[in-house]
Amino acid sequence: MFKLMNKQRNKKGFTLIELIVVIAILGILAMIAIPRFSGFTDRAKIGNDEQYAAIVGNSLVVMLASEDFSLTGTTADFSIDGDGNVTNSAGVTNFEPGDLVKLVNPTHLQYYTGGMVVQITETGEHEIVSGTVLNGATTTY
Repeated sequence: MFKLMNKQRNKKGFTLIELIVVIAILGILAMIAIPRFSGFTDRAKIGNDEQYAAIVGNSLVVMLASEDFSLTGTTADFSIDGDGNVTNSAGVTNFEPGDLVKLVNPTHLQYYTGGMVVQITETGEHEIVSGTVLNGATTTY
């Protein structure tokens, strides 16, 4: 009989109150953490698009060095649409976008879905000039 009473006293487990407190704490931590992590995806998309623009810029510099096209002035702007296709805006002669596809596979932009503009100089330097997100907001660099 004493063994039966000791078994009932030594029950292991959590009470309902303890479980509710733990769930409440986890809920509060989730409310704090989720907004912080949501910004990571936007920054990753921006970084991806900027990296693609840098690859396009490097490829354009290679094409310029191999005289596949020439600049009419000291700089030229190239537009990248949301699908990753490149066209020249101004300052270039003899540019064939098909030649660039041999160096760069077009990829859909993830953040700047409205397109980006990459500028190159006659010295081979390149930079992102601006980017437009889907809602029309433009970022100037």
